[in-house]
Amino acid sequence: MRYHSLAVLSLINWLTEFSSSIPPKLHHETTDPSFEVELRSHICGLPVKTGTARMLELHDRGTKLWNLAIALSHDQNVDTNRSKTIHLVRTFAFFLIDSSYSNRARSLDKCARSLKIAFTTAEGCFDQQDLDFAVKVLERAAHYVEIISQQNANIRPEDTSLYECLKARYFFYRVILVSRALVLCRQSKVLTFCLGVEAVKARCC
Repeated sequence: MRYHSLAVLSLINWLTEFSSSIPPKLHHETTDPSFEVELRSHICGLPVKTGTARMLELHDRGTKLWNLAIALSHDQNVDTNRSKTIHLVRTFAFFLIDSSYSNRARSLDKCARSLKIAFTTAEGCFDQQDLDFAVKVLERAAHYVEIISQQNANIRPEDTSLYECLKARYFFYRVILVSRALVLCRQSKVLTFCLGVEAVKARCC
């Protein structure tokens, strides 16, 4: 148990140090490919459960990165490569915020905020055709939808439509995910067929 706690603490220290290094990199005209690799590696390891003392720190860093990524995404002059980097930073920021909620009180307000952030993140994943991370984000969204469903009795009548809308949006994004996955599957099958045809032609010639 002590080894596990030290490993988690080391990971959180690494995450906070890495997150502090992100803003200057986003202001560079060119992005180092290793930066995107590192971002993806960190995202794959999130969310992480942490003690109360580090929750606010993760939340603060995640929120700052989220706001920065959103602001940069509105820049009409952003090129394709930079858009991909901004998408990864936004996804990383979402999981930092999600990690900060992992052991906190499961309030409906926090669930609503997390879902709204998750949906924006999922949209970015769809835009970048990053379905692996879309799955990961929507899995966390499912966690918050489940909490809301468990607390139906605590929802005020005036807020019912808000939470029903959030749950409906979650299922809408799940449908999009399935449809995108099916399209990629068909494209893969067509590509495999075409490659097979070309291989046959090469042997025949």
